[in-house]
Amino acid sequence: MLVYGHRGSPRTHRENTAAGVAAAFDLGAYGVEVDVRRTGEGLLVCSHDPLSGEPVDTLAEVLDAARGRAIVEVKNQPSQPDFDAPVEATAHLLVDFLKGRDDDVTVSSFDWFAIEVARDAGLRTAFLTPPGIALDAALAYVVEAGHAECHPHWSAVLEAPATVARAHDAGKAVVCWTVDDRDVVLPLRDAGVDAVITNDVAGVRGYLDDD
Repeated sequence: MLVYGHRGSPRTHRENTAAGVAAAFDLGAYGVEVDVRRTGEGLLVCSHDPLSGEPVDTLAEVLDAARGRAIVEVKNQPSQPDFDAPVEATAHLLVDFLKGRDDDVTVSSFDWFAIEVARDAGLRTAFLTPPGIALDAALAYVVEAGHAECHPHWSAVLEAPATVARAHDAGKAVVCWTVDDRDVVLPLRDAGVDAVITNDVAGVRGYLDDD
């Protein structure tokens, strides 16, 4: 089971930064998950929350530190000031940006319009779902829409672990967020989950290596 650092290495560095991403790899991460937003000037930057004037790293800086292996989550929520569905300006800008790079990137989002823009451009895509959404329901959409991965909250897998095998039978990967505890990590591994996203790369790697 692969291990991705959640926004880099948030327990040791400021999240969504090149330094935090580099630290996650030093701790043994296979890859990282980072958040992307669009500034008013059309620049892609890494930030979980709407921009507030504090310094942020550009997506280019973060991906340069990510050794080419990243999940890039398009942040686009209706309650936030930069929400732009169904126009999806951020997603279109991301597609144009990634065309000029040679990265192993999966584009994820809670916003299915965003990932459909990325999918239509030939990028690898994943549907991200919050707690309370059944893995069966997410998988049905992923299969119908032609995405590559389901990214459920870990609780959805523990509620229906057999669904992971059905996802694999359909050729879809399952990547769970945000997984820090041993009592969650090991059941997910036993269910066949492909990867987890964690705040504690070293701890999760330790749980997997020791068991």
